[in-house]
Amino acid sequence: MVVFSFVPTAKRGFFVSSFSSRSSTCLPPLLDATIKNTNEAGEDICYVSVGLDGSYFLGTQKRNNHYGYTNFPPLLTLFEAASASSPGTFSSDSVRWISFTPDHKGYFMCFVLADQKPLYAWACLPESLNKILEGNAIEDNDVLNFVSFGKDGSWVLTIEGKKPMWDGVPKDLEERLRGSDTIATVALALDAEDEYFMEYEDGGIWMIIPKEWHRTVKPHLDDKGAIEQINVCLIL
Repeated sequence: MVVFSFVPTAKRGFFVSSFSSRSSTCLPPLLDATIKNTNEAGEDICYVSVGLDGSYFLGTQKRNNHYGYTNFPPLLTLFEAASASSPGTFSSDSVRWISFTPDHKGYFMCFVLADQKPLYAWACLPESLNKILEGNAIEDNDVLNFVSFGKDGSWVLTIEGKKPMWDGVPKDLEERLRGSDTIATVALALDAEDEYFMEYEDGGIWMIIPKEWHRTVKPHLDDKGAIEQINVCLIL
């Protein structure tokens, strides 16, 4: 699996990782330093997400241990409260992934506790997604693989074993989502309407990213070809 994240800083950038190789541009300084520290500790990067205000979540794994790193104020407050009331039950290491919304207070989080069952928490989501979560489309035992947010309230949600759901995404991405139930991940850009990175379960990649990123991103996708065939489409 390729780990890819748009980095919506003033200069705009990205993070990409596949196996032991990784590249990035314009990361928030604290996230950049944290990634270097986890690399020195021998941790593998499983997930990266960056918000419009520089908030981030970095998920890593070493052997069977999961680690989480974030500077997102609402979650730091939540972790402190949990630590005070029930030490050791809930911390950043319990988190598997976090997606940030364009609202600086908004997020969707997947975490696990002692029984390893995935649990979810969210705040300030687009109204169309709130209706899905409050309705009957998602069952109690459903496993949410990921939620990704884009500009102007767009989002993509995938549920294990079910077709993806979405709203407000670019037309070409909507057509691809509608035509497949084998989407592994989608990363939407919080600060650009038509950019995204999508990986299929078979390793195929379809992405629309700035032309100047191609030379750096492409080699990380080629690394996967040694294990499984990969079809990459780069849109200029």
